[in-house]
Amino acid sequence: MAPLLLSLGLLIAGFCQAMPTSLDAHNVARQNPSVEIIYQFPPTMAPENTILRRNGQMLVTCLTCNVLSQVDPELGPDQERRTVFTFPDAVIDVLGIDELSPDVFAVAVGQVDISDPLNITSNLIRGPTGMWIVDLRDYQAPAYDSSLVRAHRVGGASLGGLFDGVAVINHEKGLVAATDFVEGNIWLVDIPNNRTTVLVNSLLLSASGGSLSSTLLANGLKNLRIRPRRP
Repeated sequence: MAPLLLSLGLLIAGFCQAMPTSLDAHNVARQNPSVEIIYQFPPTMAPENTILRRNGQMLVTCLTCNVLSQVDPELGPDQERRTVFTFPDAVIDVLGIDELSPDVFAVAVGQVDISDPLNITSNLIRGPTGMWIVDLRDYQAPAYDSSLVRAHRVGGASLGGLFDGVAVINHEKGLVAATDFVEGNIWLVDIPNNRTTVLVNSLLLSASGGSLSSTLLANGLKNLRIRPRRP
């Protein structure tokens, strides 16, 4: 698993924009995208999640290091990767990411050794796991000065086993959901009030027996919406 992860590069797919003349033509166009490498990470860095900033730059989290990176999708594989922010040494993995407000991002981080994926929960060190808010409003072209990046840890988000997928469910109220395949939870992080509660709990979403052999894990999380409670 690890060698495969470490060899990953970022890919961008450009799909044919021509209007298909039939359903078959439409299916063929969807099955044959053009693919190109926009950046190749070194073997020691395994990209985990990506998100586009409003200026078109791509933020990339890292499964095997404690940095948040930025690459330009237009510059090609020979570009120089920018280190946006380096988390404290206690952080080993930078995982899920979502935009909380314009150019302000919620980022899940953890401290777990993925070199032994079948015993990932026994390698987990609780405490540094949690969520950070990374403010990039002053991190702009042309300088992209990393000293202007503001970041802080959401202290109330340290209850989970391993935060992974992240999805903002209410931008105005600062509510963020985070998956946790160690505990089998989806956590609700209330950022303004520095509070974390369980939104969903199920053993089906956890790493059974402390391994990744389960067929279903609480991993990625996107497009989550909460409906108002019915009277």
